[in-house]
Formats: sequence, structure tokens, C-alpha cells
Amino acid sequence: MASLKRKSYTRPLPQGAEIVTHRGQRVARWVDSNGKKHTASVTVSAEGTERIRVESAVWIAKFRDADGRIVEVSTGCRDKGAAMTVLRDTVARVEKQKAGILSRADVAMADCANVPLAVHSEEFANHMRARGVTEEHRTTSISRLQRVARDCRFAVLRDLDRAVLERWLVARAAEGMSARTRNGYRASCVAFGNWCVDTRQLAANPFTGVPKANEKADPRRRRRALTEEELVLLLDTARSRPLQDRLTKNRGALTKLTDATRRKLERIGYERALIYRTLVLTGLRRVETPQSSCHRGGPL
Repeated sequence: MASLKRKSYTRPLPQGAEIVTHRGQRVARWVDSNGKKHTASVTVSAEGTERIRVESAVWIAKFRDADGRIVEVSTGCRDKGAAMTVLRDTVARVEKQKAGILSRADVAMADCANVPLAVHSEEFANHMRARGVTEEHRTTSISRLQRVARDCRFAVLRDLDRAVLERWLVARAAEGMSARTRNGYRASCVAFGNWCVDTRQLAANPFTGVPKANEKADPRRRRRALTEEELVLLLDTARSRPLQDRLTKNRGALTKLTDATRRKLERIGYERALIYRTLVLTGLRRVETPQSSCHRGGPL
């Protein structure tokens, strides 16, 4: 028979807890950091230390699966009524599996919908590691997923919703987030959805069809050639930067640099400026003509 229960477990006594006897039983009383009072029964572990016994915050569902095995899974619900709904849905899926209406894969997919999104994100990160994705890209993708999940209140897979993500992207655009950055968030969500489909955790990607932002229309992304004054400043900075960085590191102490070190840093700066100048004078940008390129025939 299917049932609900809260699992009990023990943990160390909270700091500042007071042990008293109430109705013949030893209980601990304490106040948490938010000023809320708590009470829990006290037990003694096998090592002889005193611990408190508490119940899990969420309800646990107990039922027989299609193979006749007794299983216990978390409903993820603190409210008993909501947990009972989850239990009824789970039992109904088991009965449909027994009748051949649902396959084992269908039931597994339905069970994945109740797993916390943080678990799926970690598995997605492992998938990217296996693919050899760079650490920077992997970290950025997971960070973006976590922010979207937090802001959109996506707790489990069944919460994922295209309309909610689109509203979130519109709100970020209103705050000034660039089109390129918004497209990065969209790409991370779409990639995660595709992975869920490939691993049969979702039947379809909920983020399919989320439109891309027009990066060309973003006024902050208008590309142009550098002006002559900007090029002069770039080359001067490239030439002097190696020496300036070393001086800053040495707190401006010029006497601490040997003549050989000084000449070496000046040579590095000269070579760097020469490389930049070569790239500028020989490079031709897309949709530019030779007449509109940076070089005007005169020295920089």
C-alpha cells in the first residue's frame, strides 16, 4: 500500500542548545540565527555522544514499483496535500507501466521531472567535461543556467518554460544587458535542453524557438575603424606598457631596474608596437575598401 512519511535522522546538538526533561523525555531547546525557537528529542549515538533526532523537511513516498519492489523516493514537497498528489501520480504511472501503456523509459522520464535542477546541472557539467569543453566555457554555461533557474524559479525539469525565459530575456534587455550576452544565456539554456532530450530526461526541448537577439542592431556593438589619434595612442601605449608594468610592480623604483632589464623591456615594447602597426597597416576589414581602410599613406 502506498504511503507517505517523514524520515527521521540525527545530527549534532546545535550550539547553545539546552537539554531539559519534558514528560519524561530528554529534549533539546535552542534558538536559531533567525530568532526562531526549536525543540527536538535527544538521543545517544553508538559512540556515546548526545545528538538530536529531527524529521526531514519533505515527505517521502513509499510504494511498489512495476517490478514489485518497495521503493522510497522524495516527493520534494513540504505540504502533505501536495505530496499526496505526487504519490497518486507516481502510483498511476506504475499502474500504466504494468498495463503496458507506458514503457520503462516513459516512467524514468517522468521521474526525472521531479529531480532538483541542481542535480541535472551537475550531470550536464560532467557531460561537457567528457566532451572536452574548456573549463571557462563550462563554468560560464553552468553559471548562466544557475542564474536563469534562480531568477525564473526553475526548481525541477517540469518547471522549464519557454515563455518564462523569454520574459526574463526581455527584462534583461530593459536593464541594459547587451544582445550578445543575452544570446549567450539563450544558448546555454538551449544546449541544456538538447542534452536533456538526448539523455531521455525530456521528450522535447522546452526552449526550442526562443528567438535570438539581433546583435547587429545593438548600438553598443557598432564596429568601426580606429581614428588616427586612437591608433597613435594605441602604439604609444603598446611601446611603453612593458616598462610601466614593471615600474608599477616595483612601486615606481627606477633605481631597482638594471640597464639591461630596462633595455629588454623597451625592446619588448618596441616589438609589440611594431606588430600592432603591421597588423593595422596590412589588415583589411570586412566590407571595407582600400580607400576606406585605416592607412592613409602617411606615417603614424
